[in-house]
Amino acid sequence: MSSRRSTLTRRQFGLWTAAGAVIVGLNRGCGLWPDAVQAEHPELPPVRLLQGPFQALSAYEATLLDEVTALLIPTDQDPGAREAGVVAVLDRALAAHEQQRTIYRSGFAWLDFYANALYGQDSFLLLPPAGRLRMLELAESGRVGRLHKLKEWWRFGTLGHGVRFFELVKADTFAAFYTARQGWQVAGYHGPPQYRGFPDYARCG
Repeated sequence: MSSRRSTLTRRQFGLWTAAGAVIVGLNRGCGLWPDAVQAEHPELPPVRLLQGPFQALSAYEATLLDEVTALLIPTDQDPGAREAGVVAVLDRALAAHEQQRTIYRSGFAWLDFYANALYGQDSFLLLPPAGRLRMLELAESGRVGRLHKLKEWWRFGTLGHGVRFFELVKADTFAAFYTARQGWQVAGYHGPPQYRGFPDYARCG
C-alpha cells in the first residue's frame, strides 16, 4: 500500500513539474506576452509607420498590412501591391465591415504573437524579410508546434486566427490589386470595355 502511494506521488510530482514548465513558458504572454491589440503599437524605434489618415486602421496596423500585402504581391519588374495602393483600398473596405475588421485585428495580433514566440521580437515589423515570409507560410498552413498552439490558445482563447486572417487578406489583396490600374497592366488588360456601363442590363435578349 505504501509503495502505491509513493508511485502516485511521483506521478503527480511529474505532472505538476510539466505543468509548471508550461506556465513558466507562458509567463511571457497573457499579460505575459506583448500585445499589439491592447496598445496602439509596440515600441518600434527602427520602423517608420505609414501616415494616414486611415478610416479603420491605426498607423501601426496599416504599416503591418502594407508589409503583408507587399509579400503577397511584391514589386519586381512589374508594380506590386504598394504601387496599386492596396492598403488604402482595404482600409476603406474595412471601415464598412466590422466582422472583417475583427479578423484583421486578430491576425495582426497573431503575427506579433508568433514574432515574439519564434523570434523574440515584439512585432512582425521587426523581423527580417525571411522571417516575415515564414510567418505568412505558418499563417497559411496553421502548422505550428503543439506547445506554441497551447500558448496561442492561452493567449487568444481559441485557435485558427492566423489561417482565417491569411485566407481573408489574400483574397482581399488580390481583389484590390486586380481591380486597380496597376493590376490591369500586369494582367495585360487595358481597361473597362464599356465606359458608359451597361444601361440595358435588366433587359433579356
